Amino acid sequence: LTDNWVVEIEDHGVIKMAEASARYDSDSQEVLRSQPKEISITQPKGVGFQVSNNEISWEDWNLRVSLDPIEGLVIHNLKLEERPILYRASMSDMVVPYGSSDPMHSWKAVHDGTEYGFGALANSLSLGCDCLGEIHYFDSHKLSFDGSVETIKNAICLHEEDYGIQWKHSHTIGEGFSEVRRSRRLVISSFSTVGNYDYGIFWYLYLDGTIELEMKLTGIVGVSTYNENIHNPAQDMKITNELVSPIHQHLFNVRIDWHLDGGENNLIETKTVKYILLTSSSLPARLISSEGNIEIVPPDFKTINSTGAGDATAAYIAAFGINDLIPTIKNACAAGAIIAGTNEKPTLEKIQEISSLVDVNLR
Repeated sequence: LTDNWVVEIEDHGVIKMAEASARYDSDSQEVLRSQPKEISITQPKGVGFQVSNNEISWEDWNLRVSLDPIEGLVIHNLKLEERPILYRASMSDMVVPYGSSDPMHSWKAVHDGTEYGFGALANSLSLGCDCLGEIHYFDSHKLSFDGSVETIKNAICLHEEDYGIQWKHSHTIGEGFSEVRRSRRLVISSFSTVGNYDYGIFWYLYLDGTIELEMKLTGIVGVSTYNENIHNPAQDMKITNELVSPIHQHLFNVRIDWHLDGGENNLIETKTVKYILLTSSSLPARLISSEGNIEIVPPDFKTINSTGAGDATAAYIAAFGINDLIPTIKNACAAGAIIAGTNEKPTLEKIQEISSLVDVNLR
């Protein structure tokens, strides 16, 4: 643009536009399905949460909420029974890659978060449609392109939901009584419309200490006009006689800033790995994991192998399959692997025969 220079022109020809109406609003429909009977959700004694500015307290949970212009709904300083858990949590970005060779869509890999902004495109929510029950709303304020402040009314919705049975037991002996505890969750949500997509961000807090994030996807599909000359049914679904819609994905990335017990802690991952014992008359005894990591067996390590078929190659096959080993048979033989009790190097046929006898031993 600065140089006033046309770099390239793409022209894929003229395609006839669809003629049928595609309006989806209720006023444009000739017939609407009958609506289910109304469900009324009331809390005669009031809601169970307390709100002060953007701070929320509910059933020993405490947190703050905001709407970031890029990331959308954010939760801050989440605590349970005054115990710090999360400093900040939100969607950091997401991408929509398209799997279509149609020139209408082949170039797309849209970042609906950082390119458009979930918070900037947040909906103003309405009672009875977006949220149901006894609702508390939070407004959001954002800067417009000219530096002015724009307010999005009812941008964040807060309410409680019954969540079925959390615990139940019926005592049928003696006195014969039954106890039930209902589950409930606190719902913090927002919706953002980016082009043809509508995204709902829903954070749930439960009575049992569970924290859950749900991303809800709705809206309308992106389309292009059907062209029999380029249409690939494996990539573009034909949704009417005149329109197709491409295969695509919605991939979300969530950023979680832990603050468990004030942040002075470590995250340790424990993984149980199955090992098998490998022996060879010309090599030291070894252990090999399913990832292929080999360890020397300690002298005091004992294992049971009643078959006596302890050849390294055969044992590997017994645990992980012959197909994984075929490319490395020559290397195994070159390293000195032989069939237990013999001086023979293992042939493929012999390996298959012995592998059926070898037991997999846990370390």
